[in-house]
Amino acid sequence: MQTKPSKSARKRAHHALQALGERLVSLTDEQLAALPLDDALRDAVLLARRTRSHGALRRQRQLIGKLMTRADADTIREALAAIDRGHRNETRLLHDAEAWRERLARDGAAAVDEFAALTGYRNSALAGLVEALPRSPTAALLRRNRRQLFRLVLADLEAKVQNGDR
Repeated sequence: MQTKPSKSARKRAHHALQALGERLVSLTDEQLAALPLDDALRDAVLLARRTRSHGALRRQRQLIGKLMTRADADTIREALAAIDRGHRNETRLLHDAEAWRERLARDGAAAVDEFAALTGYRNSALAGLVEALPRSPTAALLRRNRRQLFRLVLADLEAKVQNGDR
């Protein structure tokens, strides 16, 4: 004899699907287009983005939860997990670039050599900027040079990741 799930279990499952659907509302258009959603669910998500009334938005979220019962929730969860991993990797890359910028500004030529060893090539523009950084005559020029240094470090780290070295 097979027992059906309790009402509480069904409600928990529905709320979980509704929360997953709400997560779809927060995605960008590009991310949403990449997901395997049927037209009705995609339209409901797009309508929820445009809805401003609290009551109407609550009802739209409930509709999204209902439509999620027909969707392949596991596939959507996997796609959202991949999006989250990409976001974490981007954040980690930005933090690494910031740490390298600080180290390059503090340690100078020695850190440039280590950064070149890490990336696999020596960026002469980066080396010149690190050398010129302590000689920045004004605070505004120092800020501009530090921003430029960050951009160069980030570009080099992104190139390293693109080449599969991370």
